[in-house]
Amino acid sequence: MKQVELLAPAGNYEALEGAICAGADAVYLAGNRFGARAYADNFTEEELCKGIRMAHIYGRRIYLTVNILVKEAELPELVTFLQPLYEAGLDGVIVQDLGAVQVIRRYFPHLPVHASTQMTITGPEGARFLKEQGICRIVPARELSLKEIRRIREETGIEVETFIHGAMCYCYSGQCLFSSILGGRSGNRGRCAQPCRLPYTMKNQKECYPLSMKDMCTIEILPELIEAGIDSFKIEGRMKKPAYAAGVTSIYRKYIDLYYSGKPYEVAEADREFLSSLYIRSEVGEGYYHQKNGRNMITLSSPAYSKTSEQVLETIENQYLKQNRKIEIDATISLKKGEPGYLLLTDGNVQASAIGSIPQEALKQPLREEDVRKQMNKLGNTSFKIRDLQILMDKDVFVPVRALNDLRREAVIHLEEERIRENGFSCQRHMEEESVYCSSMDPLSGKGVHEKLRHRNRYPEMLDVYVSTKEQFYALSEQLDIKKRQSLPIRRIYLDYALLDGKDISSDAQEQWAGRLFLAGPYVIREHNRRDLSKLEAALRGGCFAGLLFRNLETYAYMKKVLPDYNLIPDHNLYFWNHETVQFWENRITEYTLPVEENQSEWKELLAKTPDTMEAAALVYGYLPMMVTANCIESTLKSCRHEAGICVLTDRYKTSFPVLHNCRSCYNIIYNSVPLSLHTLVEKGMQGITAYRLDFTTENGDETVSVVRYFADLLSGPETSLSGIYNGTYKKRSGIMELYVSEFSKYVITLLITLYTYECFAVFRYDNEEARNGIYIRQNILMFAFHFCSFLVICFETGDFTYLFFYAFQQILLFTAIMLYRMIYPKANRLIVNNMCMLLSIGFVILTRLDMKKAVKQFIIVAGALAIALLIPFLIEKIRFLKKLKWIYALIGILALSVVLILGQTTYGSKLSYSIGGVTFQPSEFVKILFVFFVASALYESSGFLEVFTTAVVAAAHVIVLVISKDLGSALIFFVVYVLMVYVSTKNPLYVAAGAGGGAAAAYLAFKVFRHVQVRVQAWKDPWSVIDSAGYQITQSLFAISSGGFFGLGLYKGTPESIPTVEADFIFSAIAEELGILFAVCLILICVSCFIMFMNISIRLNDRFYQLIAFGFGVTYIFQVFLTIGGGTKFIPLTGVTLPLISYGGSSVLTTLMMFAIVEGLYVLRQKEIEEQMLLKRRRRPGSPNGATHRRPTTGRPERPDRRERPDRPVPVRSSYTEDDDFIEDWNESENEGEEFEGEE
Repeated sequence: MKQVELLAPAGNYEALEGAICAGADAVYLAGNRFGARAYADNFTEEELCKGIRMAHIYGRRIYLTVNILVKEAELPELVTFLQPLYEAGLDGVIVQDLGAVQVIRRYFPHLPVHASTQMTITGPEGARFLKEQGICRIVPARELSLKEIRRIREETGIEVETFIHGAMCYCYSGQCLFSSILGGRSGNRGRCAQPCRLPYTMKNQKECYPLSMKDMCTIEILPELIEAGIDSFKIEGRMKKPAYAAGVTSIYRKYIDLYYSGKPYEVAEADREFLSSLYIRSEVGEGYYHQKNGRNMITLSSPAYSKTSEQVLETIENQYLKQNRKIEIDATISLKKGEPGYLLLTDGNVQASAIGSIPQEALKQPLREEDVRKQMNKLGNTSFKIRDLQILMDKDVFVPVRALNDLRREAVIHLEEERIRENGFSCQRHMEEESVYCSSMDPLSGKGVHEKLRHRNRYPEMLDVYVSTKEQFYALSEQLDIKKRQSLPIRRIYLDYALLDGKDISSDAQEQWAGRLFLAGPYVIREHNRRDLSKLEAALRGGCFAGLLFRNLETYAYMKKVLPDYNLIPDHNLYFWNHETVQFWENRITEYTLPVEENQSEWKELLAKTPDTMEAAALVYGYLPMMVTANCIESTLKSCRHEAGICVLTDRYKTSFPVLHNCRSCYNIIYNSVPLSLHTLVEKGMQGITAYRLDFTTENGDETVSVVRYFADLLSGPETSLSGIYNGTYKKRSGIMELYVSEFSKYVITLLITLYTYECFAVFRYDNEEARNGIYIRQNILMFAFHFCSFLVICFETGDFTYLFFYAFQQILLFTAIMLYRMIYPKANRLIVNNMCMLLSIGFVILTRLDMKKAVKQFIIVAGALAIALLIPFLIEKIRFLKKLKWIYALIGILALSVVLILGQTTYGSKLSYSIGGVTFQPSEFVKILFVFFVASALYESSGFLEVFTTAVVAAAHVIVLVISKDLGSALIFFVVYVLMVYVSTKNPLYVAAGAGGGAAAAYLAFKVFRHVQVRVQAWKDPWSVIDSAGYQITQSLFAISSGGFFGLGLYKGTPESIPTVEADFIFSAIAEELGILFAVCLILICVSCFIMFMNISIRLNDRFYQLIAFGFGVTYIFQVFLTIGGGTKFIPLTGVTLPLISYGGSSVLTTLMMFAIVEGLYVLRQKEIEEQMLLKRRRRPGSPNGATHRRPTTGRPERPDRRERPDRPVPVRSSYTEDDDFIEDWNESENEGEEFEGEE
């Protein structure tokens, strides 16, 4: 009896070895191209070929995933990618794209092709159709019941592969555009951002995770699955660790073998716990095998994973990953004089031999048996080890070691090949044709795209209209009179199949839209709605409808069989991504719909290779279906009412997504929150497109008619407007303005920030403020230009120009802050002020784009904080006792942190804040200031061992409280600031070494003791293995950064909302995605320039206490920047720290502005000291008002300025309240003597 195949995943070579060792019959994996897990480690070509050979030696099969949609430009690469793997003996490919199927069948006819679950096969009609195309195995949709799977297997005879363990998608595989539409990260291209694992709400419902499916675990029902005739059991998880693949495989291997042994089937509790300890969610289920949908299939409370058992991982590591299981063989070697060397290897019934050189008589030292045994046992990375070695050797013979090694290698290769043949595999295959890809379908090969398109219609002049409600249909029929209807460029009306129920509208339609009425079929055909196929057939046979828009292979295969001559049109979800797909369908259909995930240049490339016999339509308006789901949102969160309707799903950013619950066919459709509108494309036209399609879903009748008229007018020429249709939320932009908003603005913003950054460092080239003044003015101009340009983009992208009022308030605030600083503190450091305002303006822009309410709150907090910041420099000058409050700083700091630990609110697992009167504070932000003051006051007078030890104890108390509170970011900041301040104070590198060692030990201890530390480290080391739980934030952050490119996608063009807490911890990722990597680099450099200026000020200060204060704040600021950016880019583990002055957070903004203001106050104080010093010098010179005579000799030349009078140059003068009252007088006397000497030239 044929046994079921156990198919395991492998994301890298270690996982492949582990899965085979654990008992997998086959392994599926991906190369570095064309796989639907773009962020797995994946395999190089060399690793793939090596893995195929290794698997065949053990009698295992390797299937390669080519389960993405292939773009036109990638088709040639597909052939070259597959050729070496085909020749190495690859056992099969798992494919989604029908164009890729066609290429593989042409170039690799002997390579088995499996249909991926991404093809969404849900019935025997679709399976039979694919079997006729040469596909030998299907992976049906995971939503199918066991009954449906059994029927497919029995009626078609095609091999069936189903999932038995792992994560579950909420959407029918291949039908999910959620990640693609919202963030440009296509699941059909292996880059899914998993928005289904985010929280959502419905009206009058609490926030939960209604789209997060429980993980599948079918260990209890394996006998039922085997008896259903399933050919292959598939374990999900190529993104997970090797231990997962090996561990899960070993358990399922055990119970599959148990079933076939005939013994009673019972799952041990220890094995259930073993599976639950391996990267699986806290809630699991059996998938859809016995349940159609329901609340108990969803992880409503949290999609988090269960704790992974370290003991289980260690067991797996030792048993399957580290333990290299070798095949034991026997060996016989013959080394005799006058006879060629001979080695025979025996593996059961398999034998292989090799013949080497003739041994020579030994002239000096003969070959020893120990030497032969040593060389023969060097089997290295092969799959064998010698169990018994017989050595037949004459005395006094000599054979070079190299010859022995060659003999061994040749014999092993022969044994591998013999074993591969014994296991039923071929050692080498060859291409049937030339391996260079050549398009089989380009009648105008060699001609350019534009020349090819000239053979097609120049501009389309027709509209196709899809209506989903009777109100929409009757509005078109009634509000457009017959005469107007005849003149409108409407080619077709697609009527949703659900409208066939209830009152018959066919008679009205036949009369009013004769010859132009088409049906639109259901998205999914299952056992429970197969009656829809019969109803569609009956409606088409009735003669009212001229054709059918089909959305799945089941509908096509059924209709082609019963109505072979009818006009069948595939919808965009059939995915025509390349001309090979067009060719696949060429003799079956006459028209296709362009894919919504491709851009216009890719459309042009595809249209250029579309034959004249095929027409192409483009969807240019409508709420795009982002998910088609078997589960029902309303049934999950409320209860099923068994009647069709629309509910609304709302995300954390208050974006609302309409959800159609289609009770007729029992599926949901989640639509995008805003309609697609390619009105500029219609306005300009695209050669090769036959018709533009308008899809109406949630629109009422009046809106439907208005949009149709609008697009009809665009085709005829005159400018019209859609304003008012959606209460101002949907507005037309002219083509030129849209181009500016989406493209030109990106480069302008990048240029402005680049010039500003250059000026930040140009400041350090000059010593005097007069030379710097021009730089500061240019900085102000660039800052205000950036601010204005960014808000202009926001206004155009949102269509809401009321944002300009908010912009005006921001400009007034920032301008006022700059001017007041100049007026109140003429000696202030303007680089600090400018950078402070620039960073605030960047924060205002990105927060406005992310969340307007939070941006307004931030603005109010900044306004108050700037008022405080203006007062601080004055207080710094007047308050002279700050250095005497050492223990007060320590006591208040520790108490404040302890209060949070005891009474604080828990946010994302950490105790960070508490509320007073409804106002939330994060005390650790304020304690950072107190901590710097404490260390400075403790070390400014003496930095001996006792002082260092005392401050170390207090600093450790701060850090320990923070670690217990799980505020790891703040704990790191306190630790690093303390160590560096101690080093600057003592100049002793041993303290740094001791700090580094102690910090490393503390980090290791924290990792071992605290679970939350382990979670964060795990998410940092391998976020892809926990992508939809602990690793979700960092993976989405990396997705965002990589999507932005050098110049960014543009404001509102990305999906930073997919990153949890993006407005705080991950705001840098949002900036990189929408404003670009160049902008992000400039932002980092602006922060660095602030740090350099802080250090510069610290060096110029004479008071040791103030030096340490400025240094401490500089380190605090730059290290916080490092933690935020490092965490968001996976350079270091996440710490939960915000980006100063940019991220949302009142406490962070207030304390950062206070630190800037304190350092600014120290700079102002220093400048005043220098000014007082210069004034005192002048009074003591001869000729001054005090009556003294001038001692400088006259040389007859102009008196050169004294370089020592430059205000920014370090001068050895102490503060006016220094303990050494005689210092200034002594220093001035020495200066006068120097002047006298200097004048004698």
